[in-house]
Amino acid sequence: MRAAQPARAPLPSRKEQGEITRRAILDAAIALYAEAGVRGTGLMAIGKRAGVHHATVLYHFKSSRELLLAVLRERDRLFMKYSQDVLDRGGLEALRLLPFAGRFNVEHPVWAKLFAVLQAEALDPDAEAHSYFVERRDQARALVLELLRSAKKRGEIRKDVDFEATANVVLAFTAGINIGSFLDPQNTDVVVAYRRFTDMLIEDLTRGVRRR
Repeated sequence: MRAAQPARAPLPSRKEQGEITRRAILDAAIALYAEAGVRGTGLMAIGKRAGVHHATVLYHFKSSRELLLAVLRERDRLFMKYSQDVLDRGGLEALRLLPFAGRFNVEHPVWAKLFAVLQAEALDPDAEAHSYFVERRDQARALVLELLRSAKKRGEIRKDVDFEATANVVLAFTAGINIGSFLDPQNTDVVVAYRRFTDMLIEDLTRGVRRR
């Protein structure tokens, strides 16, 4: 009597195979953009890393810009998922938990490097991702301003805080520490730097405010 043959796993459907291929292309672009930036990475290199012809890359992503924006949106999706609980707290508590952003970078070094590389490449107004990074900075700035307004409304920070200047300082720090961590990794502990910056920020915001 023959032993029963193990059941074969069903082959992926055409749709599922397309999603697998699309994900492989996206992962390849993420890795290569982090290594060499957009300017140093062609669609042929991405296709080779993903194990597909470069025409397949264009089948799933109609242009290099579309692929670039898909990579950036994927990073934003993961970051928002990671940070949502902190941001939902609002006000001073959310600001106290700012080091979560440093932990995200430490836990996802490829994403952190990719963001730094692509942002640097996007400084020229003609760069493919320039408008994306301008819009994203505006969104990040609006978020910090909302947290500050909420904290003021709750009576958690002093009334004379300059919201605009404070938001700019926060954004400058988050961008700078990410770049610095790659320029001088031996002497840059991102999480420790975030904690120190946050302590100084909270101390400044709450100076003279009666503790509840």
